[in-house]
Amino acid sequence: MNRFGPFLASLFILLSGSSVLAQYSSTSSPEHRFELIPHVGYVWTGARSAGFEVDSGELDIEDSVYWGIAGDFTVRPAGQVRLQYRRQDTDLVFRGRTLGKVSTDVAVEYFQVGGLAGVERGKLFPYGSFTLGATRFSASDFDEDDWKFSMLLGLGVKAYGDRIGFMLQGTFPFIVIEGGGTIAVGPAGGFATFGGYGIGQFDLTGGLIIRI
Repeated sequence: MNRFGPFLASLFILLSGSSVLAQYSSTSSPEHRFELIPHVGYVWTGARSAGFEVDSGELDIEDSVYWGIAGDFTVRPAGQVRLQYRRQDTDLVFRGRTLGKVSTDVAVEYFQVGGLAGVERGKLFPYGSFTLGATRFSASDFDEDDWKFSMLLGLGVKAYGDRIGFMLQGTFPFIVIEGGGTIAVGPAGGFATFGGYGIGQFDLTGGLIIRI
């Protein structure tokens, strides 16, 4: 699988969005409406140290494209409530000193609620975002899913037209793992125990805003 292809596709979307943003410099404010935002991006994940039954090494979620959909509700000027779902289909990889590389297909799904706050600049709306919720790991080699608490911190900008707009955003997802937390990985339904307190990610995202 060519891992650079999805990255270049995401980069193309982001650069295209930048050209859209440059077209919006008038002084009129966007109307306060519900916004439906399908989006796509590329996410990077930092590897974590882990112990796997009789082995130790590191656990990693492979970098890949993700997709999602958000609903933003304007509750006050320059303030919105966000409901969001996002999904990353990738590989969960354990690299051990004894076992070597062990991997399984995994879907990483985020279910989030939170808010956005920013400053309206004509038809541009730069903002910061913060959401809380749950992340589900659904691996093809295991019967049960694993749920963890998670949060997303982001910085972005929206460019508004009449009914259609564009969103560019950078996000820092963080999946909380307690000191004794585990997640299934490896052959025969084994479990990996994480060192530290969580899994950190970073993504770049472009989205189409449909104003309803």
